[in-house]
Amino acid sequence: MGRHGYPRGFKGEDIPLAGRITAVADVFDALTTVRPYKDAWPSDRAFELLKKERGRHFDPDLVDFFGESLISGGYQETVCRGTRPK
Repeated sequence: MGRHGYPRGFKGEDIPLAGRITAVADVFDALTTVRPYKDAWPSDRAFELLKKERGRHFDPDLVDFFGESLISGGYQETVCRGTRPK
C-alpha cells in the first residue's frame, strides 16, 4: 500500500485503519461522483480500479470487504451520477 509510504514513513498495516478505510472510500466516491472536470464513472469501473491497485495503493483486505459490501448491500447507482456542467 503506497510505495512511498504514509506520512512519517508508515506503510501497510502501520497506516491507521481509519486512514486505510478512508482511502478506499474517498477514491470510490471521487470516481463515481460528477465533478466539474469529469463525468462520474460507473461503479463497476471504479471498483475495477480499486482491485487493480489492491496491495499497492489500497489495503487488499479492505478492497475485498468493500466489494463484498457493495454486492451484499445492493449498491445502486442513483446518487450523483448526472453529467458535469458544460
